[in-house]
Amino acid sequence: MCRNASWCSELDEDPKNWSKVCPLLPPSHFSDSLTYFINAYQMAIETRIKDAIKTLKKIPSDEMREWFEEHGSYSGHKHRVNLLGRPLPDKYEGKLETRKQFSITEQRKIFMRDAYLCRYCGVRVIDEKILKRMETMVGRDHFKSSGNSNADRHGIVFFFRATVDHVLPLSYGGQTTFDNGVTSCWNCNYGKYNALLEQMDIIDPRELTLDKELGWNGLLF
Repeated sequence: MCRNASWCSELDEDPKNWSKVCPLLPPSHFSDSLTYFINAYQMAIETRIKDAIKTLKKIPSDEMREWFEEHGSYSGHKHRVNLLGRPLPDKYEGKLETRKQFSITEQRKIFMRDAYLCRYCGVRVIDEKILKRMETMVGRDHFKSSGNSNADRHGIVFFFRATVDHVLPLSYGGQTTFDNGVTSCWNCNYGKYNALLEQMDIIDPRELTLDKELGWNGLLF
């Protein structure tokens, strides 16, 4: 199990081959799951619930959840940091930000600025409102957007739910501000956790160009 190991089997043994933009890229076939979800959501909107449920079953939800738990969620702050072995930064001695969460309004502004694209891996992310709506339309037996544990969430959530990440972690003096917040998928957000970009050898996501021509809006139409 990679979560308890000193090295992740999904990370190349040579750090030179690691992604420079995100903690760990997921398997390429997971991208098909977003297409299935988009199609299923449109079917549900059209009240074709049986077709929507059938399409959702094409998504490897369990595989996605297991990959996130074993690899993605520990990839950056644990495995990349440990394997690189760079000196720990000095403890931040200043006053720490007390407001840890962005408001819903602030989140939406950041999502819109970033065109609902993960600023790390570049994947199109889905607004939480849409995930909740899908759950309501097809029922929790077929799609769970939230819960008390990972087992209570559909695999789509771990790779395509829109979240906001503090680029400079709060523990190192980061602030809950528009400029320090970027759109992130769950996989990149939890993989990075509270590590510094330089500890993981990752480029500052704010320096990368977004492909806004995709016209993606998190399925808010």
